[in-house]
Amino acid sequence: MRTLRKRANDIDYAEDKENRDVNPQPKRAKKSSAETKKSKASAQTVKKGGSSSKKSPEKLYNGAVTSIEKAYKSLEKKIKPNFGSVTSDSFADAMVDRASTAKALLNMPPDGGRYAFNLLMYLGDNSYGGQDLSYTTKFCGCGAAGSYSKLDELMLQAIDACIEAEKGADNSDPTSTTEENAAAEQAFVDEQAAADELAALERAIAHKSRPNKSEYNERVKWRRAAFREKVENARRRRDVVVDWKTNALKDLEETKEHLSGFGIDKYYFPKSISKMRELTGQSADEDA
Repeated sequence: MRTLRKRANDIDYAEDKENRDVNPQPKRAKKSSAETKKSKASAQTVKKGGSSSKKSPEKLYNGAVTSIEKAYKSLEKKIKPNFGSVTSDSFADAMVDRASTAKALLNMPPDGGRYAFNLLMYLGDNSYGGQDLSYTTKFCGCGAAGSYSKLDELMLQAIDACIEAEKGADNSDPTSTTEENAAAEQAFVDEQAAADELAALERAIAHKSRPNKSEYNERVKWRRAAFREKVENARRRRDVVVDWKTNALKDLEETKEHLSGFGIDKYYFPKSISKMRELTGQSADEDA
């Protein structure tokens, strides 16, 4: 497992690499008309073949995860302590813009529903700006009620699709179940280790009433690294866990509790949380 310090350093390295203009790519030569016609003909052949041009649910899911991470990092770079141009609402709106893949996955039974559900959970994880909610009071938006409502409605459809897929699933392999539970448990251990490491850093500078600029920036960097570690481990755990209902409800309610300190918790998947509580034998959420 990567330590939190290593992850923070990796983030710095990646950002430095993006900012450097090393060996710019030369402009491509224009294709001749004959080459262009050949490319079009080849593309049409692949399209007619059908299976080779259609992505599997797993590929769609993985591609969407990469897109979400890029969008999140792009917004994260624009956060400034003294300006309110980027708020938590900006993240929620950006995630809704990337929810179309979840819609496509819902139309790809039997596995598409589970991929859609996990993708919507990941969209939710990235929809409020993580640890930066406490970065500045100007960062907290008004809740992006419309954006969260759209994600919530899609989540309800994904839950139904998962339930339907379970009816015809074969869960009789105990070896597979044991391996999946072990992988899920390891993701939880990694997540807790990152949280403990961040807490140690916070304690190291807690005695200072006003950390200097270097310490302040270091804390922001580590908080962001810890958040990224948390959401990635949560996604990894969801991809393999057997009891997906209990696991997802735990994640949703923990995030909602975190958002309660900023007044936007009531927008965070209220209907889905209520439905998940019913599915796990608990009383429905009163906010739904």
